[in-house]
Amino acid sequence: MNRQLRLNIWLDIMYLSRNYLILGVLGLMGISFLVILGMVNSGSPGVAASLGWMHTLVSAAALVAAVMIVHNPIKDRNVKMIITKPCLPEEWAASQFLTVNLISVTLHVIILLFVFLIYALHSGAVGVELSTYLYMWLSSVMAVMIFSSLILFLTFFMPPVLAVIVMLLMNNVFIVRLMDFCFNYSGNMVAAIFYKIVGGLLYVVYLVAPYFSTENIAQAAQSADKDWPHLLLFAVYGFVTLGFYYLLSVFVVKNRNLI
Repeated sequence: MNRQLRLNIWLDIMYLSRNYLILGVLGLMGISFLVILGMVNSGSPGVAASLGWMHTLVSAAALVAAVMIVHNPIKDRNVKMIITKPCLPEEWAASQFLTVNLISVTLHVIILLFVFLIYALHSGAVGVELSTYLYMWLSSVMAVMIFSSLILFLTFFMPPVLAVIVMLLMNNVFIVRLMDFCFNYSGNMVAAIFYKIVGGLLYVVYLVAPYFSTENIAQAAQSADKDWPHLLLFAVYGFVTLGFYYLLSVFVVKNRNLI
């Protein structure tokens, strides 16, 4: 890793370490750890659901990090222009992607070590087999990597709030529900034709939009079915998506002359 890339990652982490939203998410994670330990000691059910909440917090942390480390340097480029110049667009964009994924993977690893501790203390407390949880954990890692890549790309040329809204609207589950409504509409003929056209356009968006729904993670927790080949394919898809949005982000950075 070259010096400029390391320096940009260091600056991103230093900035995020003072961000109140990130600190708030980390504080909630700390409280959740204590709550789950109390549930394990008391034998209360619901540990698996609480661990799912922890993964949601990791997603929130990645989302905040992705938005803030792109938006802040664009809004105030003094630090980037003075400390890290000269910096290639490829290096700057890469530092954003690496920082967000470093945060996500680190928090996921902390949760995994915590779960290993729970299994060591009380093997039946989680309510699912360790292999099932590992499947859920890996699915969560890949899902966060995919949606954070999308939000990073969107934030390079959109205001943060709009970028988050677009990212949520591109969720495959949301698009499928809209498609079902459009294709199953049974009103008057003119409206039905209109909805069929909209449904067709949504189908194109569905094919293009990255798949980052975590419904399969929740389903894995409810059964012993673990489709490892599918998870491997999901991992390959995740890295391809990461590379695709990185290249698009570099293109945007160059054309907007952001660095």
